[in-house]
Amino acid sequence: MFDGFLNGSELISTLTLVFGSLAGYRAGQLVHRHGPKALRRSARSTLILLSVALFGVFALLAFSIGLLSYGWIFASNRFAVALPPMIIATAFSIIWSGSS
Repeated sequence: MFDGFLNGSELISTLTLVFGSLAGYRAGQLVHRHGPKALRRSARSTLILLSVALFGVFALLAFSIGLLSYGWIFASNRFAVALPPMIIATAFSIIWSGSS
């Protein structure tokens, strides 16, 4: 089970980066949408991508807690290096997307 937690946390980190980057790119393209219907549809897809990235952060947290059951030495890099920037970036994205 250790390998599953370790490999899963690496895969989830990569997928979260991909979906978060796609959401950021789509958010930057919102100003180029013509008409309210296209803008609404694009904003909806951007929020869906952002939600998938948020789910990835929670999944990484779950995998990190699973690694913690094998000892702090195996999970320390997830809690000290990987999770803080991902949580901060996702929190700011959600706050800024909801502030309009």
